[in-house]
Amino acid sequence: MTLVYAQRGFESIGELLNIADEFSEHITSLTVSEIVEASLEGNIAGQGGARFSSRIKEMLGSQVENNIQPHFKDMNQLVEFISKNSHDLRGVGHGYCTKAKDCKVKNVTDPSHCIYCDGYIATPRHLTYWKAIKLNCEDKIKKIESAPESVREKLDSFSMVIKSNLEAARIVINQLEPSSQVDQA
Repeated sequence: MTLVYAQRGFESIGELLNIADEFSEHITSLTVSEIVEASLEGNIAGQGGARFSSRIKEMLGSQVENNIQPHFKDMNQLVEFISKNSHDLRGVGHGYCTKAKDCKVKNVTDPSHCIYCDGYIATPRHLTYWKAIKLNCEDKIKKIESAPESVREKLDSFSMVIKSNLEAARIVINQLEPSSQVDQA
C-alpha cells in the first residue's frame, strides 16, 4: 500500500510548489479579469476602484474613448499585464486589497475603513456581503436605540462603529447599484 500511495503523491516539494504557484497565478488572472470587466462596466466601488477604473480606461485608450492612445491592444493583453504585476492583490470578504503589506488597517473585518483607501476595490461579487452588513448594522442599531439609557451609554463606542459600517455599506451599495440609491437615514 505504501508503494501505491507514494506513487500517487508529488514527486518532490518543488513540484508541489510549482502547482501552488500555477494555481495562484490562475486565481490572480481570474480576479484581475473580474475587476477589469467590472471597471469597464462602471460597476466597481471603493476609492481604489474609482482610481483603477480611470487607469483602465487610460490604458485601453481608443477602445474605450476615442481621444486616448491605447497602451494595450485589447483587454486580454491588459489582464495578462496586470496579473503578472499584481503581487500585492489579496481578497478579503468584502472586496480586494491592493496594498497587502502596506495596508495600515489590520482589522479587515471592520470594512468601514477600507472603502476610503486608494487600494480598496469592490465588485458585484461583494454586493451580497455589503447588503448583509447593512441589514446587520440596522438591526443592531435598532436594538441599541430601544435599550434603556444606561445600557445605551455603555454601548456608545460600539454604536459608533456600527454606524460607521452602516455608512460604508450604503456607500458601496450605492456605487455598485446606483439605481437602488440606498437610504441615507
